[in-house]
Amino acid sequence: MSKQKPALNKSVILFGNGEVPKHKRALEILESSSSYICIDGGADKLKALGFEPTLILGDLDSVSEKHDCKIIRLEDESASDLEKSILWCLDNNVDQISLLGFSGLRDDHNLLALQTLKIYSKDIRLTLYSNFSKIICIKEKMVFKSTPGQTVSIVTSEKGTNLSTHGLKYALKDKKLDHITQGLSNIAIGNQFSVEASKWVWVFQNYTS
Repeated sequence: MSKQKPALNKSVILFGNGEVPKHKRALEILESSSSYICIDGGADKLKALGFEPTLILGDLDSVSEKHDCKIIRLEDESASDLEKSILWCLDNNVDQISLLGFSGLRDDHNLLALQTLKIYSKDIRLTLYSNFSKIICIKEKMVFKSTPGQTVSIVTSEKGTNLSTHGLKYALKDKKLDHITQGLSNIAIGNQFSVEASKWVWVFQNYTS
């Protein structure tokens, strides 16, 4: 294992062992970063895309390639590698993470990634990029950049959430959601929109091209 010190920034990519990013938006996020923290076999997939891992975390049960970077084994078997890696980032003063490679392939892993967004978004800025959408979990109010005509879905974590939006075609004003599907398939009408929620919600912004 290499003993060189990883060069981490306050904002990093956390790259998983799920579906390989193919959409141009996800690839643009990769290209804009200089710090890549990989979880286990995600290091092999990142290297196949032409990027070198800065650091590898996890239980190391699925890394097959040799990598010239620091490798840290995370031993706790009671937590997922994703959760352990986010906790490691918190302990090492990372304050913003873009998550790639955490969607597709396994449905249980997809659900786990979304639940992890909900649990840790109060502590650190987390944004998940799939091959279809950008996903953020919020509580209270946030303003989002958008493209006119972009599909936006707001999925509540529980019934009874009060939701207000501005800048979406189907506006809501302190609407109490009786069904978790009420926020699906809205449409951005301008270059930004806002969402304010009384409880945690996932905001999905589908890519427009």
